[in-house]
Formats: sequence, C-alpha cells, structure tokens
Amino acid sequence: MGTAQNSSARIIEAAISAVRETGLENLTTRQIAKLAETSPGNMYTFFSSKEELLEQCFYKVEREIAALFGHISPSSDEMLRDPAEAVRRLWYTYFGYLLQSPDRAVFYFRFRTSAAFPAFRQRRDRSFFDDLTPLLMRLDERYRIFAQMDADLLWMYVLDTTLMYANRIIEGSLPDTPATANSIYRLLMRGFQQFFEEP
Repeated sequence: MGTAQNSSARIIEAAISAVRETGLENLTTRQIAKLAETSPGNMYTFFSSKEELLEQCFYKVEREIAALFGHISPSSDEMLRDPAEAVRRLWYTYFGYLLQSPDRAVFYFRFRTSAAFPAFRQRRDRSFFDDLTPLLMRLDERYRIFAQMDADLLWMYVLDTTLMYANRIIEGSLPDTPATANSIYRLLMRGFQQFFEEP
C-alpha cells in the first residue's frame, strides 16, 4: 500500500512540475512518466486519464492552501477586534506559499485559467476550505455590507488576482521584493477599504 501511495504521489509531483516546464495544453503522459521515472502505462494504474491526474494535482495544491488557512484562522475575538489584520495575515500566508512553491503556483494558475476549469469548478470538492467558514461568517457579522455583495466573488477576486501576480513574479516580470508584495496587497485592499471602516 505504501509503495502504491508513493508511486501515486510521485506521479502527481511530476505532473505539477511538468506543467511548469511545458504548459498545460502541451503536456503529455510521456513527459509526466519520464519525470516520475515510470512508464506511461503504469500511470493508468493510479489515474484513469490525464484529466483525472490533473484534477488530483489541483486537489493536492488546494489541500496545502487550505491547511495554511486552517492553521492560522484567527479566533472569534481576534476577528472582531481587528479583522483587517486577520485578512492581512491570511493574504501574506497565501502569497508566501505561492512564491515559495513556484511549481505549484504555476500549475494552480494554469489549471484555474484553463478551458477545462469551468466544468470542473461545478463539481469540485470545496470541503478543504470548511475551516475558513467561521472567519467569513465573522466578516459577514462585523461588516454588513458583505450581505449586499457576492462574498464568493469577492474572495475569488482577491485569491485569483494574488495568484496572477505571484505568477508574474515567478516568471520574472515583477521583482520578488517586499515592496512588490506590499504594493500588490495595497492594490487588492483598496476594494476592501470600505469594509474596514465603521460598519
């Protein structure tokens, strides 16, 4: 069992790396198998198709991101006392993960912007992020304006835009400096400013 899990994990890691090297559209099972040091046929022991493999890669990255958020989710008291600081800490943790995991960040960005993602999004498992629900509920309670907006859309905007900027840094078109991170955060938070004023 352990060997099978190791082989499956190795194939997933190889696929994530391969997407950064070749892109999503040009990716072949032969390339993934070579990086995983296995045969293309052996990959189908674990995954029924390349599409299933890529979905499992996506879930691996999502689990890692969710674990970060779950670990640092602020307590209810902190959320009420300083929700802006709570959001800041969450954002910097997410951004830091992306920059420290360039293969994952590039894979995550390319998969989320692929033609296949909208259909996958309709059926994807989002239970990894259940630990974030209390935080979002606290924001709803503290800032009633959230009730007038689509909160999912708002958070998607922040997370996806952060992912896009992280990829720009990984590609080298933006400098990897604290000043860049601060500028990105300030740009994103401009849209949130009204939420962190008096309710």
